[in-house]
Amino acid sequence: MFAAHAQYEFTQSSLLRLTVDRYSRRYGDRPAFDLDGTHAITNPTVRYDYLAVGLTARQRITQNIWFGFNIELTDREDHYLGYNDYRRDEIGVDFSWTPSPRFRFEVSGYYHNYDYPNAFAFHNPVTGIKTLETVRSNLLAEFRMTPHLSIRAEAELRESVSTDTRIGYDRSWFSLGVTWQQ
Repeated sequence: MFAAHAQYEFTQSSLLRLTVDRYSRRYGDRPAFDLDGTHAITNPTVRYDYLAVGLTARQRITQNIWFGFNIELTDREDHYLGYNDYRRDEIGVDFSWTPSPRFRFEVSGYYHNYDYPNAFAFHNPVTGIKTLETVRSNLLAEFRMTPHLSIRAEAELRESVSTDTRIGYDRSWFSLGVTWQQ
C-alpha cells in the first residue's frame, strides 16, 4: 500500500488537496475469471490492484459554512487476465453548515461511472459488456446536547444502474441515534 496526500491553502478560506493511493485487495477463497467469463476453480485466486488519484477543492464562505468539490479517477487491475479491470470516474460535492456550536448539518452527492472494458453482464458474452453508474446522496444532521452527547440523524440514498442487475440496485437507509464522543 502507498498513499500520498498534499494540501495547499490558497487563503485562510480555500484549499486544494491532491491524493494518490495505490493498494491491493486479495480474495484467497475466490478463483479469478477467464476472459470469456468462466469461473474455473483451478484458476488462481482473485487479486485486484488499485491506483486512485483525487483532487479536492474546498471554499469556506463564512466561519460556519463551507462547500467542496472533488474528482477522483481510479484504475483497477485484475491480476489474472484482466477480466474485472475497470476505470471509475467520480465527481462529488459537499456542503457543511454549522449555525451554532450545538447544531451541524452536512449534505453531499456523488456520481460514479465504472467502465469495465473486458467483463460481461452476468459473466455471459451474449449479454454485452458490463456497465455501472451510481448516484449517491448523503444527509447528516447533528444536535449536541452536551460536550460529549449528541443526537444524530443520517440518511443515504443510492441509485445504481447496470447492465448486470446483480450490481444495479437502489438502496436507501436512514438512522437516528445518540452518539457519545470523548
